[in-house]
Amino acid sequence: MSKEFKRELLIQVVMTVVLLAGVATILFYLGSRISTASQRIYRTRTENALLNSEVAQISNLRGQEQEAKQYESQLSSTLPSKSNVLVLSNTIDAIGTRDGVNVAFQFGAEGQKSANNLNYVEFEISVQGSYANITKFVQDVENSSYYLAIDNMSLVEGTGGLSGVINGKAYFYDNGTGQSQ
Repeated sequence: MSKEFKRELLIQVVMTVVLLAGVATILFYLGSRISTASQRIYRTRTENALLNSEVAQISNLRGQEQEAKQYESQLSSTLPSKSNVLVLSNTIDAIGTRDGVNVAFQFGAEGQKSANNLNYVEFEISVQGSYANITKFVQDVENSSYYLAIDNMSLVEGTGGLSGVINGKAYFYDNGTGQSQ
């Protein structure tokens, strides 16, 4: 083979290798850019799906808001007013007398009024009587016309039966006028 032919062949082979290396580099670069772009597109689609779901939930809740408002007004009209809760001590005394339990009622701190005017006042009831009478008393207090939550109750056995303390909250509607809606 002639020297010139070998030189031409070498140049052709080198140029082909350089060209193939260049094409491979470009394909690798474009592949990584396409991979990055596809990951970004997938992440954006996932975020959009999540946002669409949240928007649908918000829309659903806004639709239910009107329905809930009618129930809120019904609830606020069934809750006692602050002035009605103030006579709770008389009711507790009457239940205690009826159930054969000696009681001493005392109001505690008033809670912070919520945005929907629901509020509560803490109370403490000292009780003394038999186990059966105190059990009946607690049931009657819970079933009274007031919305009460008993937080805790501690009893100790003494010579005249049981004695102890009941702590809880009485809930009421407070629209600032002392009257129910």
